[in-house]
Amino acid sequence: MGNKQIITIGISGASCTGKSTLANWLQKIFPNSTILHQDDYFKKREQLPIDPMTNLANGECPEAIDFESFIGSLYELHTSFGLAKTFKPKKNHHIHHDIESNELDNLAKELNYKVQNVLSEKQKELNFVLVDGFLLYINSDVVKELDIKLFLKADYNILKKRREYIYGRKILGRRWVDPPNYFDNMVWPNYNKI
Repeated sequence: MGNKQIITIGISGASCTGKSTLANWLQKIFPNSTILHQDDYFKKREQLPIDPMTNLANGECPEAIDFESFIGSLYELHTSFGLAKTFKPKKNHHIHHDIESNELDNLAKELNYKVQNVLSEKQKELNFVLVDGFLLYINSDVVKELDIKLFLKADYNILKKRREYIYGRKILGRRWVDPPNYFDNMVWPNYNKI
């Protein structure tokens, strides 16, 4: 690796706290950065456990994530700052637009300039891996690969409103709508278990 140092930054929190939004803004600020989304490692729908209360496939629990593949990719990024050429992100990651975009664009450019000035004084080339996922800190192997750990919190009502907005629109060309009471029966209870 020579003069290259790789810093992994975990960004976790409940569904719709703004993890992907923050990761995308940090990528604009930090030069030499890439994002690894845990959502790209969901198991296939038929492999998801069935929730006994709702009888629905549960994509909100640790068993829904292919941790073996996720940890392999995280390790690969942490050690060499590259993923196998066969890796293809699986989904369109949700970005919240709660703040004026042009305001944030200007701030990101200014911060990027300042960060690059600070980093140019370092002896090593710094690369950043931004790891976005709602179940990052429940797996000790994932935690070991993270140099910096962030946890985002938001009010229940804000999360529910965002979830209803996001999951009531087209995702990857298909319309997805959460089943009735999905947030209250699946998302929120599973979040509170971790």
